[in-house]
Amino acid sequence: MDRCEVADRRSEAAIRQCERLRQRECEGHYTDEEDTMYHIRELQAALNAAGATPQLAVDGIFGVATASAYAAHLHRRLPVPDCIDAVREYLRGLVPHVSNAEAIYGPREADVMDDPKRRGACLLKKGCLWEANLRDVTLPGGFRVRLHKRVVPLAIAAFADVLALHHDYEILKPVGSWCLRRIRWIPGKPLSNHGRGCALDLNPESNAFGTHGDLPDAILDCFRAWGWNCGRDWKPASQQDPMHVELVRRG
Repeated sequence: MDRCEVADRRSEAAIRQCERLRQRECEGHYTDEEDTMYHIRELQAALNAAGATPQLAVDGIFGVATASAYAAHLHRRLPVPDCIDAVREYLRGLVPHVSNAEAIYGPREADVMDDPKRRGACLLKKGCLWEANLRDVTLPGGFRVRLHKRVVPLAIAAFADVLALHHDYEILKPVGSWCLRRIRWIPGKPLSNHGRGCALDLNPESNAFGTHGDLPDAILDCFRAWGWNCGRDWKPASQQDPMHVELVRRG
């Protein structure tokens, strides 16, 4: 059996599971978990039907393969699958609260120390292997970033939606991503979420801390839809950080 045949069979199995879950819904025997997996399988089936390559089968809840296929789907200007709102809603519910960011993403404060050569920067302590969680990835639009592996699919999806807007506003390279440092480079502050690989900075020159910035809400809405928290939304206004988006919940 060659690889194409294996991929086709996996795709068919995913579609059959989708059909079984829909039947269980009609019969009233349905759980939240099955509801989630139905929408994920529905999305994957729609991407497969539109020619996703390689054909998707099981890719976690929403992994890099599914996110990349979704980005390619939008790039081809194909219709957005109807189930996408349900998928986004579920994924937003998985985003950890900021108070749990250390536990979910790491590294622990105990794993880092202040860098004696750079004010506000940090170093991983000897023997800490946390950096293996990072992935170097090129997002839609050619933005090269380094992010925590849990964050990558939702970064791909958000940037795919941004590009699909065809907005006049331009996000410039480079996009700020992983940087092992304290919040705002202030010694004594907690580790920044940039240090956890779950945050991005967009156009910092025109979106300085404490200002409203110039990022259009239409672009930020693309991030909000996938669960990203936008610094533009922080209160009070003096604490707004309009360049900053992070995959944690606040409030």
